[in-house]
Amino acid sequence: MFEASQRLGRLRVAASMAGLLASVACTPPRVLVVGLDGANWQVMEPLIEAGHLPTIGSIVTSGARFDLDCAPAYPLAACFCPPVWTSIATGRPFSDHRIGGFYTPSYARGVKALWNVLHDYGGRSTLIGYRGTWPPEGDADLVITEPATQVAGGELYAAFPVSVHPGASMSLTHTRPLGLLEDLGLLPSSVPESERLPAWLPFAEDRVSMQALLRIEARRAGERSRARVPDLTMILLHAIDRSEHMMWGSIQSEQWAPIDVEGLLDQADLYTGPAFSPPPIGWSRVPAQYQEADEWLAELLAVTSYDYVVFVSDHGMTRGEPGALPGAHGFDSPESHLGILSITGSGIVANQHLGEASVLDVAPTVAHLLGLPIGRDLPGRVLSESFGDSPLFYLSAREVASWE
Repeated sequence: MFEASQRLGRLRVAASMAGLLASVACTPPRVLVVGLDGANWQVMEPLIEAGHLPTIGSIVTSGARFDLDCAPAYPLAACFCPPVWTSIATGRPFSDHRIGGFYTPSYARGVKALWNVLHDYGGRSTLIGYRGTWPPEGDADLVITEPATQVAGGELYAAFPVSVHPGASMSLTHTRPLGLLEDLGLLPSSVPESERLPAWLPFAEDRVSMQALLRIEARRAGERSRARVPDLTMILLHAIDRSEHMMWGSIQSEQWAPIDVEGLLDQADLYTGPAFSPPPIGWSRVPAQYQEADEWLAELLAVTSYDYVVFVSDHGMTRGEPGALPGAHGFDSPESHLGILSITGSGIVANQHLGEASVLDVAPTVAHLLGLPIGRDLPGRVLSESFGDSPLFYLSAREVASWE
């Protein structure tokens, strides 16, 4: 916990300096957006209070947090993952962005995403495993797509099932620049096939994403060159959602029953490291994927720092109907429509839960953190209450007619 507090202290110092530079010299701060698919406060808050998420907990409690309503992304199919993640990145609903499926190509998106707008203003971005970014777009500087993480996951682990993304067989569309995973030492695998640990593919994908960002940031730290540092880094981890779908019944016995917090914490006590082996053991436990992400984040913050850290999810989770998956979310599960949003950094109020926000508010708020102007035609808003009475909010606030 002490080490996590030290890391957070470094983040605060870096954030204060970056905020001053941003307001005086128009130098955008570094923003890290961590997408935690399926994360919800009813699981996270007990884990944080009990000390099971020391790094995430230190960051979350040092900033502002919201219950994030995912339904505005696609009201007719509320909380279906692909449209929500693109709404988070664009600030637009599905009716505008048109990314409606797991394999919808990026060139089908009808509006600009944060990395496109950032590029318009001379900024740099890194995208790791973020949904809706295949094939890689030219406006993003470093991109590791979902099919890239599937392919690498299948080489680093005895992953199951096999890759299913149509882009998995198209190596020229895996990363930007081409061969990025090879350059990072993640492909081809140095682990003999006979020694590869079995892992459910979603877990293998996340581990590739986490290792990739760790190696990218370690390399940047070694180069000590600010010119190569991205303003925006977005990474999406899927394993929380996948594990909750399969194991949610272990903490909520039936629909409308309360969450078994004691049982949740008992599961957290059993965590010894990343989950391996075939299902059902390989489905892990509900808190384990939060705990694995927490350990990874501690490693990441040991080699680099960010001025703002944002945690966001696309939905929550609830008990499925009899005969369905134990964990459910969707149009007919309104109690799962609230995900998480946490913002920490310079000028952000500390340890305040500020109620509910719309998924369409995330992109304009992140854009504001980056010092970008906000399109007046965006349906969402900058979550100004996150800044309290900080002058940083007013110093950097500006608008344009549209990002388009």
